[in-house]
Amino acid sequence: MRLLAPLLAIALPVSAQVNWRSPEAVQYSHRKISTASGHAVVVTANPLASDSAVATLREGGTAMDAIVAAQTVLTVVEPQSSGLGGGSFLLYWDQKKKRLHALDGRETASTHAKEDAWLNSAGKPLPWLEASRSLSAIGVPGTTALLWEGHKRFGNLTWGKNFEESIRIARDGFIPSPRFLRSISLAKRIGVSHSPSFESLYLPSGTTPSPSVLFQNKDLAATLSRIAEGGSEEFYRGKTGQTLINDLEKQQNKLKVVKTITSEDLSNYQIHERKPICRRYRKWRVCSTPPQWWWDSCLAITRDLRGTSKNVFTNQDNTSLASFS
Repeated sequence: MRLLAPLLAIALPVSAQVNWRSPEAVQYSHRKISTASGHAVVVTANPLASDSAVATLREGGTAMDAIVAAQTVLTVVEPQSSGLGGGSFLLYWDQKKKRLHALDGRETASTHAKEDAWLNSAGKPLPWLEASRSLSAIGVPGTTALLWEGHKRFGNLTWGKNFEESIRIARDGFIPSPRFLRSISLAKRIGVSHSPSFESLYLPSGTTPSPSVLFQNKDLAATLSRIAEGGSEEFYRGKTGQTLINDLEKQQNKLKVVKTITSEDLSNYQIHERKPICRRYRKWRVCSTPPQWWWDSCLAITRDLRGTSKNVFTNQDNTSLASFS
């Protein structure tokens, strides 16, 4: 597949903010309109991820290769919201076949989940903080499986090649962003005593990392290296997946009941292809993923396009559009 003008968008929607104390609060002070231009435009939440995606495109990678590169870097520099342990959607335009693909890699509930998991004894919803602290709030991760499936279909460079920059950054370190540091401070206020590994990595000596010193995460570099070599199988059925389950079991053993995801849940996770939902706006066909996000996404896209000059978007026959969120 020939990709002359790929457009990548890796970001969380405004609707992701479920509470004003959420780590990813909306930053209204930032510019709302991008001034990026060129044959390829990459949009992510961190410049290191964007740089990695652009470099991947220059090396002959497809838009999907660039997504893998960017998302794995975000796992390192923005773990509070963009880690491989989360869920994602993928919209990918195949120019050769003239087809838009929508892949659903969102988190799923454990097979042991109960309908009343987040209700109190009176049948009322639990407060956000209480619910989010619960082991039952942890879903089966879908992002790694989605990246793997997308790469199998649309990638050009090797899977491992797309991990090289994220592994290097995790190993050698990066300057923490303000968002990264704020999320650690918030986690500290909420409480992290249940996770000694979090405290040792993000709160050494009880203090947040310095904003002027390289932050290293060598354990994550090792994990990314294993996934780069073993692919999705390593994450869901290998050492990485088993380590995840072991850590969760240590926390739930005191409760003597199943409260979170299991090895079986990981092994059975599957990506689903959905039908994109599209509508016309002026001369463009605006498309997004189906529920649960499609309505917010389409409204946001068309809202941002209002008042835009029709000359801004040119008709490019060899355009490939890839959106990963």
